[in-house]
Amino acid sequence: MLLGIRGDIIGNTSNKIGGKFEKKLNSIFEQYRKDKKAYIIKVHTKATPIRNSKGKIIKVVYSEKSDCLDYIGLLPNAKPIVFEAKTAYGKTSFPLSNIKEYQYELFDEIYNFTDNIFYIIELRYHNEVYLVHANKVKEFKENNDRKSIPYNEFKNIGILMEDLDVLKYIKEV
Repeated sequence: MLLGIRGDIIGNTSNKIGGKFEKKLNSIFEQYRKDKKAYIIKVHTKATPIRNSKGKIIKVVYSEKSDCLDYIGLLPNAKPIVFEAKTAYGKTSFPLSNIKEYQYELFDEIYNFTDNIFYIIELRYHNEVYLVHANKVKEFKENNDRKSIPYNEFKNIGILMEDLDVLKYIKEV
């Protein structure tokens, strides 16, 4: 069973929202593994707990830079695939600052091995999710002075996903 993306009411903290979005993707990718459609796993971010003098965790600090992206995997033809999941809240655009410079660099490096490199971008205000090839985001960044991708541009650079069955949309990108 695949989880839908529309109609969910989610709290307003970015980590919780992004985490819930990734939890849905994790469920989809777990089902892919069970059904032998693809082997896609979450790459966990390094986290450091900050403890008070009594040893109680008071805060968890996530590494600013990671050596990986959100998801890596293999398709049935043994072709590698990579995803980075992003969530944005704005009505008019997706801030390119949501993508860190090291992520662009990693995508460039990985592109030497596969062209199956995608962003799964959740636009919360519009309650939409787009699958966008990494090259389309890079081209937009390099060919525009803007610091964000306008909402209307997603129809040109990505595929609107009606559900999170990512594999069904990859063929269209």
